Amino acid sequence: MIEKSYKVTGMSCSACAAHVQRAVSKLEGVAASDVNLATEKLNVKYDESKQSFETIKKAVDNAGYGLIEEQQSKRVELLIKGMSCAACSSAVERAVRKLDGLVSAELNLTTNRGSFEYEPSKVKLSEIKAAIEKAGYTPRDIEGEKTRDLEKERREKELRIMRLRLVIAVVFCAPVLYIAMSHMFPMLGVPMPYFMNPHHFPLVFALVQLGLTIPVIIAGSRFYSKGFKTLIKGAPNMDTLVAIGTGSAFLYSIFATIRIYLGDVDFAQSLYFESAAVVITLVMLGKYLEAASKGKTSEAIKKLLQLRPTTAMIEKDGREMEVPLDEVSVGDIVIVRPGSSFPVDGIVTEGISTADESMLTGESLPVEKQPDSEVTGGSINGEGFIKFRATRVGNDTALSKIIKLVEDA
Repeated sequence: MIEKSYKVTGMSCSACAAHVQRAVSKLEGVAASDVNLATEKLNVKYDESKQSFETIKKAVDNAGYGLIEEQQSKRVELLIKGMSCAACSSAVERAVRKLDGLVSAELNLTTNRGSFEYEPSKVKLSEIKAAIEKAGYTPRDIEGEKTRDLEKERREKELRIMRLRLVIAVVFCAPVLYIAMSHMFPMLGVPMPYFMNPHHFPLVFALVQLGLTIPVIIAGSRFYSKGFKTLIKGAPNMDTLVAIGTGSAFLYSIFATIRIYLGDVDFAQSLYFESAAVVITLVMLGKYLEAASKGKTSEAIKKLLQLRPTTAMIEKDGREMEVPLDEVSVGDIVIVRPGSSFPVDGIVTEGISTADESMLTGESLPVEKQPDSEVTGGSINGEGFIKFRATRVGNDTALSKIIKLVEDA
């Protein structure tokens, strides 16, 4: 059995998450599946001999949603000192391409920088640096390098699009609502323009509402594309409800407009354009607020991730080495200097100090640390010099488990 996590797209409510979970659970060889609507992730445990990502993706696609395999490779940008010509950059590229697990290498001679994409399961960043050094050049981490938070960028882009669509809907919905309901609020003192009077010009009254409602329908088109898609798949959700309700009101109002054009002016009192426009706008507002709250949850998780450092200083063969956090293994001797963060969980082997664990436990007072004391990744070392043996790394650390609990909450 293997446990994997995938990104699910197209979900908008708990019914969507439940439908995805049911679709995956029906597959042969799937032992357990769980869908988190807030993080839009599918956690599935399955037998590799019976299922694969492609078959799971097909099941999710058939359910009306999308599945994305999280990227396994990593990309890092290094400053490479010593390159002076095209032959230098070619030498560096040849050296790193010999490593198994390197996906791509791009060298820029003008800026003396190299961008490397690699698979952490096959090759480590320290090995890439060693290969560059062996070629006669000096790799350096770029200080203050801005890492791309693709998830944050995606959410911000989605929010911008949703905000634009919401503004369009509000701008066109407001006059439709006033035109249809102004007779109910005479105290506002804003009379209906004479050329739109339903008693004298019923066709104009209907056509103006039709013209103003169409942009709202277009702004809320995702309700129809997703709603009817899930309906066809046999798993209707909230989008389906909105699509059927507003679509019925809109189509009936078009029918009433045609009857008005044919001379049956009584249908001027049977227009429901404002109902379709208002429902779409209000649901879009709710969707926007929901997406904004999801973004805040992601930011909270990101702040937890920022508690742990990106690199760690380990002792190997009597010398100190700075390695990426992902390369720290259980049993490594980790060195933490005063004021630095503990990168992983472990047991102190040498040194006496205190640790600020307030961000993890809420304890305001520093906790004394001495040999055989446990330290927690993410806490901050006090004024002492500490060496400790790593006991839990990666997803097994206490901080990683806290992050997982926040994601599943």
